[in-house]
Amino acid sequence: MATKQNNVVNLSPQEGKQRKAFDTKVDVMIYGGAAGSGKSRLLLIKALKHAYQDPNFEGVMFRRTTGPLKGAGGLFTESKKLFRPLNPRIREKDMEIIFEGTGGGNLKYTHLEHEDTAEANHQGLNCSPYIK
Repeated sequence: MATKQNNVVNLSPQEGKQRKAFDTKVDVMIYGGAAGSGKSRLLLIKALKHAYQDPNFEGVMFRRTTGPLKGAGGLFTESKKLFRPLNPRIREKDMEIIFEGTGGGNLKYTHLEHEDTAEANHQGLNCSPYIK
């Protein structure tokens, strides 16, 4: 849930399953649910937890194609709306959100459409989490 009161932005998970997943500290998590159940929102606020304050954080959000990132309701589009109260620098062309004003890191949004080019396009990237 995103709320702003007295110039304080509160981006917190919904109580219940989303809160439990948010608080869980694991290397790999499998989290499912129906359309609109908050899976993407959970990914965003979980990544934000680190990106907001860790200058070494380099998060990457993958989707199969660019459409689900930039289209209406896409991950990058929704991130911009959700994170706007935090005043990050948004690089539209590179699909990147940078939290330099808070001493934080960044989140990059990209596609992984073709298995045969995945290694060439992403090999050697220094990323904190891989979030799909």
